[in-house]
Amino acid sequence: MAFPELSNLTGLASVLDVVGYNYKEQHYEADHAKYPSHIVLGTENGHHIEAWRAVTNNDFIAGQFLWTGIDYLGETQGWPSHGSAAGVMDLAGFEKPAYYYRQALWSNRPVLQLAAAYPIPDDMPVRAWFNAYKFSWNFVNGETVNIACHTNCQEVELFLNEVSFGKRVPDNPGMPLMWPVKYSPGVLRAVGYLDGQTVECKLLTTGVPVAITATLLDEKLLCDGQDMTHVIFQVVDVFGRPVVDAYDLLNIKVEGAELLGLENGDLADTTPYSSNSRRLHKGRLLAYIGAPAVETDEICIRAEGFGLKAVDVVIKTELVRTQ
Repeated sequence: MAFPELSNLTGLASVLDVVGYNYKEQHYEADHAKYPSHIVLGTENGHHIEAWRAVTNNDFIAGQFLWTGIDYLGETQGWPSHGSAAGVMDLAGFEKPAYYYRQALWSNRPVLQLAAAYPIPDDMPVRAWFNAYKFSWNFVNGETVNIACHTNCQEVELFLNEVSFGKRVPDNPGMPLMWPVKYSPGVLRAVGYLDGQTVECKLLTTGVPVAITATLLDEKLLCDGQDMTHVIFQVVDVFGRPVVDAYDLLNIKVEGAELLGLENGDLADTTPYSSNSRRLHKGRLLAYIGAPAVETDEICIRAEGFGLKAVDVVIKTELVRTQ
């Protein structure tokens, strides 16, 4: 309900099994006092911490649904962007820093994730704030870089090239630990401690991309014309480290199956989904591969890019068994 204050007065809320409030956390406490039998949860909520604390601080609120989990086409803020960047994952399903912010809030296991950005205005909206950070340690030497550490650990120590910037204890649960650091190439490393467990996260300075790698999410496809899978292409430097700042153009060739589309997660990229070429975004590209409708032994996929060592992927197929 976008206007539960009206729905409560008209009696609509009373005929529902579960009453959903959209962006109306400020009414939770008073409405519970008036309508104690209502089972209430947030059915559309913002990303700010106050919206989550409205859940944790009130036992009578069942939970919340973020708007939104994944970026989506439509509701753009202006061309060439053609979608909403409100998600904690982009259009390709790749995690943004906000993904780990939520994971740190919701998970019982140790969570530790570093992200970095140049200093940004204090009044920047929360969604834009998250989108300004990246999982990269490639900046200008000597410039100040803000480090955000998303964690549920009880204590975190930050190192740059094994020089400690001290341990910090979260004083505002759910909010990232922050360090301003003068950039120097090398290894940025965080060590977190939670109930006797130790976790680490690193951001590495990388060189230029020299090769393409591929991650296959399914080993086999059914020859039914309906099955499909994803292949993630990523570029790496000479040491095999992922180059997350790369935007190279890749060309994808598929034999024995159909290339359904390519997605890089960049809402400002207007490349048609029917194209077999697309630029990387933050070093990655996702390919959707559709299964053939006729029997074939295997599916061969090749990714090429200028100046990059190509990669070949083979997917095995199996026949649809009839009963």
